[in-house]
Amino acid sequence: MKLLHYFTVAEHQAEAARIISYTGASPELTPLLPKEKMAEFPTVYRDQQFQHDVKWWFDNADMVERRWQQFKLGM
Repeated sequence: MKLLHYFTVAEHQAEAARIISYTGASPELTPLLPKEKMAEFPTVYRDQQFQHDVKWWFDNADMVERRWQQFKLGM
């Protein structure tokens, strides 16, 4: 659990982002990211990313699963 917590700290995520072009989910992370690499990070485009409607998926999970199975059987 301590290791998982370590990975959620914004400062630690920023340090990892200096090595790889991937960022974490911490809301406090963006100001800590290296400015020269901002265009490489997917979180820069967060406002343009598709967001799942979690409630819809929960409410329709059975129907989606049935249709998915029908689709696979028809291949």
